Amino acid sequence: MTDLYICYEQEVNEREIIIINEYWSLASSEIPSFTYSVKEHNELYKIYKSDVGNLANLIKKKSSVSCCHPSFICDSCKSKMTTSSRHVCLSRLKQTSYTCDRCEMIAVEKIKKESLDIINAYKNKMLQSDYSFSSLTYVEKLCLFILLTEYHSADKQPLRINPESLHLTGCDEVDIKYIRSLKSKGVLAIVDSVPDEVIQANNQLNYNRYRVTSFWAPAEVKRGDSEFSPGIYLRYTNEFESSAELQQKLYSEICSRKFKESDIEELRILINDIRLNNFYNIITWVSEEFRIHIESSLKLEGLLNHCAKNHSLLAICYCIYSNAEKVAAKLHSRDTPIYIANKLFTKLFDDYLTMASDRGWSLTYTKRLPDTVETSPLESLVSSHFCGNYFNWFLLNTNEIFDYWISGADLNTELLRVEAK
Repeated sequence: MTDLYICYEQEVNEREIIIINEYWSLASSEIPSFTYSVKEHNELYKIYKSDVGNLANLIKKKSSVSCCHPSFICDSCKSKMTTSSRHVCLSRLKQTSYTCDRCEMIAVEKIKKESLDIINAYKNKMLQSDYSFSSLTYVEKLCLFILLTEYHSADKQPLRINPESLHLTGCDEVDIKYIRSLKSKGVLAIVDSVPDEVIQANNQLNYNRYRVTSFWAPAEVKRGDSEFSPGIYLRYTNEFESSAELQQKLYSEICSRKFKESDIEELRILINDIRLNNFYNIITWVSEEFRIHIESSLKLEGLLNHCAKNHSLLAICYCIYSNAEKVAAKLHSRDTPIYIANKLFTKLFDDYLTMASDRGWSLTYTKRLPDTVETSPLESLVSSHFCGNYFNWFLLNTNEIFDYWISGADLNTELLRVEAK
């Protein structure tokens, strides 16, 4: 049987000593237990309540226990623990070892440091780059600025994006194109997996964070900023000490519009790709709305390219919707061979645009855009800085967007512009 050492925390009289000693008395059994239960002890000494007051308060305030058992002696510093709780006492007696809070924290900090050293070494190697800022095109700088503005939270942490949430230009294909371009130039790192030693270091950080916080604040246990996980990361060069410095430089470059000749054509392609994506989203919407199939073709794409350069998005939305409605009326009123039905929209759309052109009509009717067509961060940024009173591109054609964007730029824009035919 293990003997307990009783510590009298305050001055006690003989009667109080008897009460305290009997309370902490261990039974003679293989499984640690007390001679008296709390209820039995209270019954035994209740006659002294008038003299000593509440027995539980007496014992808690004036006594604690320790032991020479290994579960009461710290493995590291050899200090002994004391407790005034029976439950803790019995629990410790069932253990085979003990580490005090101070030594536990020292061990946690040591493991944390070792884990961070592993993670930081890998992170620094992965995120170091030698790309040159001047190698980026104007549009790449614009996309990078939006990435940092919309999705960056802290240096050397993954951008808060996934394939479903990425939204730069409003066109998924264009977004992915520029993400890949920035990766190929060494600006971004796409981390699909991490080495086993880094995973183990991450797990150690999580485990030790849980050990320290779970008792007091379990809600605070979360992935820490020091950990390294798969994702898209900004890489760093000697040109910029922080993402904030890079972001400031990007914004300055965007506003100054110091275009190279290659930038001019890239702008035209970007604007047109975004507008075509808008058109195809509208076509998908009317197809579902009227339960018709609209076949993709070079002819349809040619018509959409013409519309992009000459008409606003809202006007073409009305044209697409009204022609889709006519197609639905024709197809649902009589049987039409599928090879004709699939091409019927393109034919009616072509006829409508040809008639409008021949008669000199302006496409003035507009229609509200579907929810799938919305203002992208890029569109908002360009509109607010370069498009006068327009806060989006809905009422502009692509030539007008381009003209607004390059108006007042350093280059001789009249020489570089390629007029749309």
